[in-house]
Amino acid sequence: MSAPTVDPVLELVRSRLAGDGPAAAPGADGPAGVLAALLEQRQTQLEAAIAADGGPDDGADDTGGMDDVVAGLAAAEDLVARLTARVGELRAEVARTGERCDRFAAAVGACSACWGEDPGCRWCRGRGRPGALAPDPEEFTAWVVPAVRAHVRLRDHRVPQVGGGPVVVNQEENA
Repeated sequence: MSAPTVDPVLELVRSRLAGDGPAAAPGADGPAGVLAALLEQRQTQLEAAIAADGGPDDGADDTGGMDDVVAGLAAAEDLVARLTARVGELRAEVARTGERCDRFAAAVGACSACWGEDPGCRWCRGRGRPGALAPDPEEFTAWVVPAVRAHVRLRDHRVPQVGGGPVVVNQEENA
């Protein structure tokens, strides 16, 4: 039974992420660093093969190894590009979520840094719970007023809560 084929690029990336793989060449980062490390690894393998049995001459064309490295590099570059794009998307999403959180904190008069939950907060020292500050009128109108209106409109009806439950509609409306 032969050993399973291992993608050298994948193995290198895994080992470098784990912190025990070959380091990139000084000043080389990203795909160039991966390529430099792969080439160094391949050279070490070839030198070991030469030392062990007098050379890598097994009747096969030796360019196959380099073709694998080039193909692996192309795959790694594609992966890096996709991951970089995803990181950018996630950063933008975190920024939008932070902005929403800040706006809602302003709407309810809370500390936007900790919402009054951190005694070490440099802004409120843990006293910035909702209502501790004057609400921002525009944000209050945008965020709180619609929720209060819905609450008043629905308080006589039993509506499902988050997580489900039966819906009971006011019988007078259905008559």
